[in-house]
Amino acid sequence: MGNCSYPSPPAGQLYVALSPSEYGAAAACGSYLQVTGPDRSVTAEVIDQCPECQAGHIDLSEQAFARIAPLSAGLVPVSYHTLADPPLPAPLSILVKTGSSPYYLALLPINNGNPLAGVAVRQGSGGWQELARTTYGYWLASSGAGPGPFTVRLTDSLGHQATVNGITISPGVVQPTGTSMYGAAAAVP
Repeated sequence: MGNCSYPSPPAGQLYVALSPSEYGAAAACGSYLQVTGPDRSVTAEVIDQCPECQAGHIDLSEQAFARIAPLSAGLVPVSYHTLADPPLPAPLSILVKTGSSPYYLALLPINNGNPLAGVAVRQGSGGWQELARTTYGYWLASSGAGPGPFTVRLTDSLGHQATVNGITISPGVVQPTGTSMYGAAAAVP
């Protein structure tokens, strides 16, 4: 589901794709934009890259576009900005990439709200292992991190930190955590 690799689109199908420079090699994944068009504004989650878009141009889902202008308009002028601490649709979830094992680990945080600055894992009482961001949204330990279960620490671009416990190597399974990146989870407008 888009370049950020989320398993499904956000509720309400309100999402956006950014130009390569604004997508930032997946740095924008899971953040939210406030987009204002000719008729009104919409909040949309960044889930994809728009390779053909120039900086300052975005590609909205049909549902998001319909909130700012008639679909028949096709192309309209917009202004937009990234929201700080947007309302979260749900607590954090972690998706372990298919193919993960004790020797290769890739994690996809879901419902982070702000752009993520770092993801680290720890097994037991060991030290933290920083993961590397991929261009497709996952955070990677290319040589693995052991058999798990893991404690995962997420840090966003505004300095919020969340730590979740008990993440197992269950490839392809979205693991809910019950922990929010910041504040409390609430419905996204």
